[in-house]
Amino acid sequence: GWPLLGGGLVLQQWCGICCGTAVALVLSTSRGEGPMASRLLRSFFGERGVRLMLWVSLFWALAPLADKVALRSARIGVHGLVLSGGVAGGMALYLAARGRLGTASLPPRESLGFLALGGGINVVALGLQFIAISGAVVSSFEAFKRALGLLLAIVSGRIFFGEAITQRKVGAGLVMAAGVVLVLVRFF
Repeated sequence: GWPLLGGGLVLQQWCGICCGTAVALVLSTSRGEGPMASRLLRSFFGERGVRLMLWVSLFWALAPLADKVALRSARIGVHGLVLSGGVAGGMALYLAARGRLGTASLPPRESLGFLALGGGINVVALGLQFIAISGAVVSSFEAFKRALGLLLAIVSGRIFFGEAITQRKVGAGLVMAAGVVLVLVRFF
């Protein structure tokens, strides 16, 4: 946010960054023998998913800032159309680069209602997000969204993938949510 919107970090925000980063590092370490530092290095260099999530984190951090800047110059509908078109175009380029563009097919007829429902939810959610970003401080908006998202990820993991809800996950989610709030909402 420094180059796009100005501002700097205060001690409270550095504490939040440390909370979130420490918990993320602990959660990403492989289980097994040896000191945590060596297990962390093994996880980081041995697990592709950990490296990919670092990229995801970077892009997620940049997205609301880019939205705020873009919404200063464009209407919500125009920005949403350009953003969605960019995502669709990016996916088409990805499929084309992999030689799979011709293999993409339309969903079965019985799924079209769910596809339309998903598209409608996307339009409403994206529109509400842009309205919130336009009228609110990005940090407050993101604090709420990310803290809630962290905790809902634990519930979604259980519902969709049968993952156990453990004290470790819930505790980690709460500490990371607190870290996000410390980073994004200035209390003093």
